[in-house]
Amino acid sequence: MNSVILVNPWIYDFAAHDLWSKPLGLLYIAGFLRKSGFNVHMIDCMDKNNPDMLKGYSSGKAANKKYGTGKYYREEIEKTAPLSHVPRKYSRYGITPDIFTALLKDIRNPAAILVTSLMTYWYPGVIEAIRIAKDIHPGVPVILGGIYARLCPDHARSFSGADYVATEITMDNLSSLPEILSDLNINIETKHVCPPVFSLPLSQQNNNLYYPAFDMYPHLDYVAIQTSVGCPYRCKYCASRFLYPAFKRRDPDEVASEIIHWHTRYNVADFAFYDDALLVDSKRHIVPILENLLTKGVKIRFHTPNALHVKEITPDISMLLHSAGFTTIRLGLETSDMDMHRELDKKISCGDFETAL
Repeated sequence: MNSVILVNPWIYDFAAHDLWSKPLGLLYIAGFLRKSGFNVHMIDCMDKNNPDMLKGYSSGKAANKKYGTGKYYREEIEKTAPLSHVPRKYSRYGITPDIFTALLKDIRNPAAILVTSLMTYWYPGVIEAIRIAKDIHPGVPVILGGIYARLCPDHARSFSGADYVATEITMDNLSSLPEILSDLNINIETKHVCPPVFSLPLSQQNNNLYYPAFDMYPHLDYVAIQTSVGCPYRCKYCASRFLYPAFKRRDPDEVASEIIHWHTRYNVADFAFYDDALLVDSKRHIVPILENLLTKGVKIRFHTPNALHVKEITPDISMLLHSAGFTTIRLGLETSDMDMHRELDKKISCGDFETAL
């Protein structure tokens, strides 16, 4: 059985806090590869519950706050030249490089190393993770994907050190991954490859269903849920339309089943929605999801770090969100200048924000 290493690299920034942040795309890939017969090793540099890191804490526990959020361990580092003028401390957030190196050394003969990326300006953490991985496992191909790789592919190809920059892999479509692995002489049993999680209703998924591999974490404070990809709006300042040109949604029953899965099997009580447009067409999507959970008596908490569209919030929706356990609600308001809204997004009118409140 082939082994693969999946890496979520460090954050390099002036500030960072765990506000329900997990590498959801990488976890979908982990689930996909496990279902396809691979032995998957996950190294999340941003896991604040990493057992080796906790050994250095007097309490033996991470500095968690409400609902699974908390502080990352950080070490101050030298600023890059373009940031030298900023009068703030610049840090690497996450596990120490020594722990990362030790975890890599514990894994023998991986067939490939897959590295994800998030914010484009966090690329220094990507570069450093790839450099260390290639030092420990020379000759093992490194595949880089994620948001930075897709939005800045030329920069990633020039500076990341990855052998392959995957711009075609998305959360809703992993069909290109077997071909990429095959080109790197890594065999994959295509008969076991599952369809993308967004492609089939629950009634047709049968044994092809797979969830993101949150169970690989030694301790789960929360689970991230994404019920859709893309957004029907085309705001000029947003990258969603470039990352996911089509707006696709999962089957509502399948979403509810996944939430129940994590709650009942792993005792997870906090769930963060990663959707860009969670409330759009609510009667056919979020309403049946939440009503399904309420009917089954599921008592959990929901959080919306990506914010909700204020125009979609009505008295009925507000009551449903409250009944279902929505605890952290963020509302999207990019500017109070209505002229700018008419120019940039056209998704909010004068008074919409006040009405939502």
